[in-house]
Amino acid sequence: MRFFRVALLLLPLVVSETSVAQFIGIDAQSAALVENTVTQRMQSAGIVGCSVGIVKAGRIVYARGFGYRDLDNRFPATEYTIYRTGSIAKTFTAVLALQLAEAGRLRLDEDVRTLVPEYPAKPQGPMKIGHLLTHRSGIRHYVEYDSALLASYETTHGEYDAIGALDIFKNGSISFKPGTAYQYTTFGFNLLGAVLERAAGTRFQDLLEQRIRRRLSLPYLQPEVGRLRPYPEETKGYDYESGTLRQTLDNTGILYKVPGGGMVCTVLDLCHFMRGMMDGRVFDSTGTLDVMGTVLSPEGAYGLGYFIGSWNGHRTLSHGGGQEKTYSHYIFVPDTHDGVVVMTNTFRAPADPLGRAILDLLPSLVATGDTIAAVAVALDTPSRVYPDMNEVMYAASVPLQWTPVRHADRYAVQTDRSPLFTAPRNDTVRNVTDVVSGLMPAATYYWRVRALNPFLHDTARSAWSGTWQFQTPFVTGFGGLRAIPSGSALRVYPNPARHRVAVQFMGWRHPFSTCSLWSMDGKLRATWDSTPYNGVLDVSGLEAGTYVLTAGQGAAASAATTLTIVK
Repeated sequence: MRFFRVALLLLPLVVSETSVAQFIGIDAQSAALVENTVTQRMQSAGIVGCSVGIVKAGRIVYARGFGYRDLDNRFPATEYTIYRTGSIAKTFTAVLALQLAEAGRLRLDEDVRTLVPEYPAKPQGPMKIGHLLTHRSGIRHYVEYDSALLASYETTHGEYDAIGALDIFKNGSISFKPGTAYQYTTFGFNLLGAVLERAAGTRFQDLLEQRIRRRLSLPYLQPEVGRLRPYPEETKGYDYESGTLRQTLDNTGILYKVPGGGMVCTVLDLCHFMRGMMDGRVFDSTGTLDVMGTVLSPEGAYGLGYFIGSWNGHRTLSHGGGQEKTYSHYIFVPDTHDGVVVMTNTFRAPADPLGRAILDLLPSLVATGDTIAAVAVALDTPSRVYPDMNEVMYAASVPLQWTPVRHADRYAVQTDRSPLFTAPRNDTVRNVTDVVSGLMPAATYYWRVRALNPFLHDTARSAWSGTWQFQTPFVTGFGGLRAIPSGSALRVYPNPARHRVAVQFMGWRHPFSTCSLWSMDGKLRATWDSTPYNGVLDVSGLEAGTYVLTAGQGAAASAATTLTIVK
């Protein structure tokens, strides 16, 4: 556990100094209002990093990060920072339920056990699907569950298993007869996820992909799967303990509760989701959103997957989510097509007061006409950094380097001796460097690279870079020697050398009359006759570099080795 000895009142100085602007489609005065509101609220709440998105009249007019997504490394939060959604996941699950209801695949008054008999009958009476959507099922919220199964779920399941996840809580008691009271519950939405799987005949994560993520082009929305982390631009998490900021332990898996609180996304995903809800792209019927926004649990002001409120005489739909590494909130006004998203990385620092404060600013914000039409999923093509084109590489292993690409999670690298890449060596790396080894002498190698992000839908990838090439040494020209013979008996020392070098011949029956020194491009740089050099070569007049030293009878070279001269 990492602790940051930062007093709560001093944290905003860090935040305000490192704010990074991204997309701003409102005028300067409006932007200043938003920025001042965010920084002040971050100060009072002690938020380390957050991202804010604003939708005005159905258009995204603001998307910006404040503070840090990684306080240790001073990585700023941006509109592309990935946060846990917390319980905001419940709204996606509720939308899927109503989409299936529209399609006639399930009925909200249907008994849960009709579709999921694995969930045991409870003595209080039957539980309906609608009870799950409105938190009126009686299922307890993180009470009477199998903590061992919960803790081990991430390691025993490579991906979300909706039916298997029921084992964590299905044997617990419920608090009341379903339909008679309100009790907020994440486990209830987990059961709803299993119901949706059975109703659709499709895995829950595939429903999310097909019916929400692809339909609205929300490229980062997905279940959090521990084995796939870290995600590109993923935030770290923070919390306060006795007034001291600490970094949240990074080993808390949430895969067991995907429908109720196990997803990740960006503020741009949520902004586009709100737009889709308000402009009719989510449901087949225009009345379905009205049904979601009807208060069915007055004790919690809850409808079907949403908390219901009011703003300037209009109904609002909202949901928040707080768990390790996040406290986030979004709220939108269907009548006016306005909305605000706030996602933070600081648990127990509520985000909903900040979201509501920004919503109150909306009437006074002046849009400039700029907007974000869609979340960017295209990746730029990398550019070469090293080695230079056609550079002769003298090492047995050659590092390849290229420019980083924003939003890339990894890079595919191909190396081949053919420019057509007919039989390439394929590597996948997460940094911007790859090392190739086992190179053949006197060869030309071709290489190229492309950026990848498997966490964007359709597995976003860039085009291949241009084809680059480098060469290996020991080409024709070293006194007729085409390559240094394996196990050459010619030895020199010291190597590297500055002034003089001794030459030693091992196991050869015939004397050598000449030693020659060649540059790596095959040009003769120096020659020594056996009479004056007597086994010791004076190299003080030569430039620093790597050379090929050959020895033989006259001009015919029989043995060779490399010699490095330093200054």
